[in-house]
Amino acid sequence: MGNARIVVDIMPPRKYASGSQKRKRRKHTEDFVLSQKGAMDKFLKRDMGDPRNTNELAIVLVEPVDEQTGGNSEYQGPTDHNLFNSDSCTSSLAHDGYRDWKHISERLKEHENSAEHITEFDLVMQDHLRRIERKDIHYHYLSNKIQNELISLLASDITNTIIKIIKEAKYFSIILDCTPDVSHEEQMSLIVRCVNISCNKIEVEEYFLGFLKVDDTSGLGLFNILIDSLESFGLDIDDIRGQGYDNGSNMKGKHQGVQKRLLDKNPRAFYMPCACHSLNLTLCDMAKSCSKDVSFFGIVQRIYTLFSGSTKRWKVLLDHVPSLTVKSLCNTRWESRIKSVAAIRYQAPHIRAALFELHHASDTEPMAKSDAKSLYDLIGTFEFILGMVIWHDILYAVNVVSKKLQSSSMCLHSTLEQIDGIMSYFDKYRNEGFASSMVVAKDIASVMGVEASFPVKRCAIRKKHYDENNCSNEANLQGEKDFEVNYFLVMLDMASSSLKNRFEDL
Repeated sequence: MGNARIVVDIMPPRKYASGSQKRKRRKHTEDFVLSQKGAMDKFLKRDMGDPRNTNELAIVLVEPVDEQTGGNSEYQGPTDHNLFNSDSCTSSLAHDGYRDWKHISERLKEHENSAEHITEFDLVMQDHLRRIERKDIHYHYLSNKIQNELISLLASDITNTIIKIIKEAKYFSIILDCTPDVSHEEQMSLIVRCVNISCNKIEVEEYFLGFLKVDDTSGLGLFNILIDSLESFGLDIDDIRGQGYDNGSNMKGKHQGVQKRLLDKNPRAFYMPCACHSLNLTLCDMAKSCSKDVSFFGIVQRIYTLFSGSTKRWKVLLDHVPSLTVKSLCNTRWESRIKSVAAIRYQAPHIRAALFELHHASDTEPMAKSDAKSLYDLIGTFEFILGMVIWHDILYAVNVVSKKLQSSSMCLHSTLEQIDGIMSYFDKYRNEGFASSMVVAKDIASVMGVEASFPVKRCAIRKKHYDENNCSNEANLQGEKDFEVNYFLVMLDMASSSLKNRFEDL
């Protein structure tokens, strides 16, 4: 027993308190809080905002002062009403102080945004308040109401001047056009064309009278709005000698259109369709003449969509294209598509190189790679190159005529000359344009490394005799003839017939 050893295991201290220790600590805290409950009532009133407690405190504080002063009024100085006036004060901290400490954070935020706090540190605001107090305010006409009134008065005066010019000329023509605005409401612009005889130099001028809100876009609805508007301006419908609209059915309709309804009331109101719009519709007819035309402009738009869809892809394009960047196609102004076609016409090798790099780039998305490979192959066909040259020549010629027709000095005689000129151009281009386009297309194809050949339809192979030659050249000539007949001539014939039909009234 004497030699026995007693081994005592000493447990290391706990890193975290046990559950029992936590419960004891929590119980001790709760007991301490309960023991101190109501201790502050010995020193402070429970509700400092209660008028009864406030009066008691006021009595306790005032009585010692009265005892010292003896009620002498010489210790009662004048009150600065500007300093202690809190009627118009938005922050109580600025003058009266604060005692609601429970909401001090909210009141501090209100005080920081109050006019009193901002004025204290802002010299401009101090000067502004000083002018208000002294009523030293000058009229600056910056209010939105005053500005709107000024604009309305100016518009009314300008409108009256225009109406006076129109009435002096007596006879006038009207031009209407409808378009939706950004608020998706249809509005119609009213323009009057007349002879201005009020100036020293007599000229034919156009005057914009305003936008008219349109709810009913039918021929009858537009006609009623037009009549009401002319009556509000004091213009006589019988004095109208011309009317010009686009080629929409609600405007141009021979039975229910605006021009027909106005002709029924005034047979002297001669109708003239918009020449630029008619020329634009001619291009639309040409682009729909065959499937290859539709595919051509689809490829042009796909090229723009591919490069403009990412800044990285656009950077690849800029690295290869020296000057002109690809443009998106305009859905309404077809003659403006010359910019989209010209960018590819003069930079086809560079754009094809950009597509090649985009296809082989490691960081290009799979879908973009597929589109780049597809467009690379399509641009590398001789059919696309030849169609690109043909469409560039046509769009360039039409765009020149369209710009001239939009000139302010354009008259009916000049319009007829321009239309006759574009008709003659199409007739000449039909006879000579294909051969000249072939020469230009072959030069571009040689630069791009593309073979100047047309795809040939697969035909049955027959056994050849010993004296027959290879017919590969004949097949290529057959493909060229097929392209000329089914693409080039169809498009030019459609252009000639469309121009004659749309400008037959001239």
